[in-house]
Amino acid sequence: MDITKVVDGSKVTFQLAGDLDITTAPELQAAVDEVIDGAESLVIDFEQCPYLSSAGIGVLLKSFKAMKKKAGDFAVVNMNDYIREVLEITGLDALF
Repeated sequence: MDITKVVDGSKVTFQLAGDLDITTAPELQAAVDEVIDGAESLVIDFEQCPYLSSAGIGVLLKSFKAMKKKAGDFAVVNMNDYIREVLEITGLDALF
């Protein structure tokens, strides 16, 4: 998976290209950990990410909780139907 970080002031967007799964989730987690303290808004862009596993869900939850703790914003955008369905089934669509 390729992760592109786009910084716009205090808004940080991660654009994902490839599957977010057990092998790539630690890479995204490390990237988020590097910027979480300085970010007021964190966006995960799934436009080029076709697959999300439970490991990826873990990264999303941890990131959401970290942003909520500091009263920041968190969003996931540009999800395909599969990823949207996974988030709906897990009930996480209401959080993100």
